[in-house]
Amino acid sequence: MVLKFWHTPNLEPNGATACYDGGVLEVSTDGGSTWTYVPNANLLVGPYRAGAVSGSFGNPLAGQNAWCGTTSYFQTIADVSAYAGQTVQFRMRLGTDSSQSATGWDVDDVVVQSCEAPCAYDVDGDGAIDIVDVQLVASAFGTNNPAYDFDNSGEVDVFDIQLVADRWQTGC
Repeated sequence: MVLKFWHTPNLEPNGATACYDGGVLEVSTDGGSTWTYVPNANLLVGPYRAGAVSGSFGNPLAGQNAWCGTTSYFQTIADVSAYAGQTVQFRMRLGTDSSQSATGWDVDDVVVQSCEAPCAYDVDGDGAIDIVDVQLVASAFGTNNPAYDFDNSGEVDVFDIQLVADRWQTGC
């Protein structure tokens, strides 16, 4: 599972590799009560700058890597597969210091994307479990076709037909 977004962090840099003002990605698994910093190791594309946010002038993100500087839009893709199956919230957190300022941080086209394995009971591969799948398994009755032997009994039997029929009613 990945989180993708396009952004342009027009925020005050601290030289070529660090930040005075910066933006970071955070995740919450408890409805926003607590937030966890998503580290650079999880940023597959578009990582934070190499240096940390300055501790001068009171930035609350001091010590963390962040996005800053003046750039054109670029994409970041974060690996968030550790949170698959959970209800989570993501936020883009902006931390500034008490000194100079810059334009701000624009974020656009935020997408969470996941890939699911195909359902084995969708034997015709049309994306749905339907009567055609039941008929295909039924037509293989008595054979040793492993693609349709869902109960691994060594042959396609009434139990395999029933497994597909049950999924037709309930989904994969």
